[in-house]
Amino acid sequence: NGGGTPPTFTGARGALWADNDLSASRLSVLAHADAPLSETLTLSLTGGWNRHTREIEERFPTREARPAATLDRDYDAASGLALVSWEAARNVTVFAGASYVMEPPTYDILLINVAGTPGPMAALLNGDDPRRPRVLDIDEQTATTLEAGARGRLGPVGFDVTLYRAWLDGEIVSTSDFVTQTVTSAGNADDTLRWGIESSLNADVASNIIFDGDALRFGADWTWTDARFDDDDVFNDNQLPIVVEHLIETRLIYSTRLGVTGELFTTIAPEGGFVDYANTVQADGYVTLGARLSWDAGPVLVFAEGRNITDERYVSSIITARNNLDGADFPTFAPGEGAAFTVGLQASF
Repeated sequence: NGGGTPPTFTGARGALWADNDLSASRLSVLAHADAPLSETLTLSLTGGWNRHTREIEERFPTREARPAATLDRDYDAASGLALVSWEAARNVTVFAGASYVMEPPTYDILLINVAGTPGPMAALLNGDDPRRPRVLDIDEQTATTLEAGARGRLGPVGFDVTLYRAWLDGEIVSTSDFVTQTVTSAGNADDTLRWGIESSLNADVASNIIFDGDALRFGADWTWTDARFDDDDVFNDNQLPIVVEHLIETRLIYSTRLGVTGELFTTIAPEGGFVDYANTVQADGYVTLGARLSWDAGPVLVFAEGRNITDERYVSSIITARNNLDGADFPTFAPGEGAAFTVGLQASF
């Protein structure tokens, strides 16, 4: 594609510089069994074996400065899950489990680009350092996870909460170029860890407030992810970049029996994610506010929705990661959506 010539803003098509065939396959064999241990206790077991293949064939002319980018590799692993569920009370289930899974690398990590420098005629193909794809030999990543939690309903309150602890071996980590937004390096970390909580709550707050049959409900979701290295030789116990540690979403919903519903919702991130593995640059936190009004008339639903109605300027995600920015500010943040207003109609037939 256009990368055969230096970047321009003209939109002109450049020279072809890469042509690779990519193919992948997956074979999975799974078995599952539920074993009642008592009237309120159940053991669920799942076991399996997976084989993933990754193949890359080079179809572009090569030379010594531009070796062929090829790969033919299999990733095999067993997987398993053991889960114990206990009906602790009416409408309340307590559970605990352990699992082991494997994940192979994807092509955006296996096949990366070398930027190159311009050669004769300003092309990036003809110089001593041509632009070219490069294949990385990346191992699979595996995770052993323990989890425990509860879900159910207590009177007007419904809840679902899970606490987990995961040990990862060979987690795939990468760095990217800020300008081209392409992966520049990737590899397997030795050991990384996760602590996490995934939780949600929904509560009936009040009913028959203004009209008969109306209701006010509150909901909230909270996720906590503590993702970090485990005594790494370079990055010690630093947090992994991009991952936001806390994310909270809330909603307050008022509905009537006539099908009219109003909703206020917020998204809260007390702190953003780090941009580098050395943890020297971190995004700021943010709070956004939204509102929605809808009327459900059976087969037709009409709605109006505003998102980020205060027009908060915030970082929605981190585009790329680097090893160590030493506190320097770079254009690595993706801006969040500004104030937006949507009206719509949904119809079912």
